[in-house]
Amino acid sequence: MPHGHPGSNNRHRTHGRGHHPGGAGAGKPRWGWLRHPLVWLATLATAGVTAFVVTLATGYAHHFGSGGGSPRLEVDSVTVTSSASALKSTVDFKMRNTGNQLAIITGVRLSILQFAKLTHCESQGALTSTGTYRANMPESPRPGARVNIPVSQQVGPDSAEEFKIELRIPRDMSAAIYFYRVHLDLLYDNAATPVDAGEAFISLPFAPNGEYYWTPKDAAVPDPFPFTGLGAPGISRCMINNSKTLRALLSLGGARSGQVRAIPPQLSFCCVVKTPVIRAARCPGVSPAVRPVSMTIGCDGTGDLEKMKWSAWTSSHAKGMGIARINDCTPSCATGKFHAYPVTVLFKNPIVNGQVLEWNTAILTFPSGHPPGGSREVFNNFAPITGG
Repeated sequence: MPHGHPGSNNRHRTHGRGHHPGGAGAGKPRWGWLRHPLVWLATLATAGVTAFVVTLATGYAHHFGSGGGSPRLEVDSVTVTSSASALKSTVDFKMRNTGNQLAIITGVRLSILQFAKLTHCESQGALTSTGTYRANMPESPRPGARVNIPVSQQVGPDSAEEFKIELRIPRDMSAAIYFYRVHLDLLYDNAATPVDAGEAFISLPFAPNGEYYWTPKDAAVPDPFPFTGLGAPGISRCMINNSKTLRALLSLGGARSGQVRAIPPQLSFCCVVKTPVIRAARCPGVSPAVRPVSMTIGCDGTGDLEKMKWSAWTSSHAKGMGIARINDCTPSCATGKFHAYPVTVLFKNPIVNGQVLEWNTAILTFPSGHPPGGSREVFNNFAPITGG
């Protein structure tokens, strides 16, 4: 039977190059359409636009959801570090997106839960962070106040990411510690519900140290401030109050730096240092006394204080009123007469003299009438040097 007969079970094509067997199209090139550029350019343009639209639609669906897909952000860990040298606290977030869409974190929201200002009492394989965002914390916030930190951080589908926020205070407030307990929320995409990142403690400009709170070591010695022995009651009271504040705050949950984590075992709450006993003496060989009714002020026998009544006798000063009996030394101290003058006495600047504390400055003021020396006399080396 001839080749190509309709009834044949063995149909064949003629494979001659550039022609088609039979019919009107026989002998025409198969790629002849290339000779018409307008046709093939229009075809390519249509295909490109179609591919772009498909890609755009696919990406939109990938990010915003199509057929039930969505991002699913989870917090792997929140770490807080404090830097005394840089005067800042850093919060490090490690995130994971277990969903099948890209998630874009747009902000971190800090809600103030508790706040305390600690007075400086004593004048002395890990992920690599791909973003750091900075903000200032308020200096005197009320509970419930919020700090919003703009963030632009992407977490791809089924992937992990890390970013940080650095927190400071607007000014260098290093004389005090600003201590915050905050709740952390991560805002992402257009989600109505943020990702809960838990609580954290922020300490600025650095974490409290032993200069801010009372310790068992402080409580174990009678005089924890040997530099002068003065002001100890007020200093100890201030530091004990800071210890109580820290104990109350750190009993609550929240991520914290290593320095803050180490604080609770170091806190002590007893006891306020007793007021140091400071005495007054002027001349060698005379026993120093507290609130003396009378005392010598002229070691050569030329002056005394009598009938003294003290309105204050503290660790910083003593103040009283009485009578000063002063020899006029006319014509000589041996033959001179004593005169009585009302006097106000102020003692200050205590020093360690031998084994005791004594006032080293005395100011005598004569409100009505005064000795020949004038209405005011200042003794800057009032305490006798005992050498003991």
